[in-house]
Amino acid sequence: MSMQAMIYAYFNPASTWNEDEARIPYQPATKKLHGRLRPSAGRMKDAKPYDTSKGALPRDVIIHPALLGHLARERVGHPDQKPLGLIEKIICTSSNPGDLVLDAFAGSGTTGIACVNTGRDYVMFEVDPVWFDLICRELSS
Repeated sequence: MSMQAMIYAYFNPASTWNEDEARIPYQPATKKLHGRLRPSAGRMKDAKPYDTSKGALPRDVIIHPALLGHLARERVGHPDQKPLGLIEKIICTSSNPGDLVLDAFAGSGTTGIACVNTGRDYVMFEVDPVWFDLICRELSS
């Protein structure tokens, strides 16, 4: 498994946080117990159930399948391209439809595609003309 650090930051305390968009499914064993965890003393009657239907909020790591080598359909050759599904999840969690999303290092244009797919507006910057041309082609199709 490969891991890459991504930083999410915000300035305004009134920023958007759509927690239901960030949820991940519970494991089958947790669902079977209706979210009850066995207390350390082992008394199941003391465990309180909670709703497992929406899923769990992730902690500090989001697990998402990586782009697997040159065989990934969405791969365009950029050395630091992120999976579209991961970027869509981050965008849906931290913005609402119609909001403006900024990507100061556009790279392969994944953020722009994710914004189009999720109904957000976007502004992106890319200094490399090769990647800029690719982004323009991808977003126009």
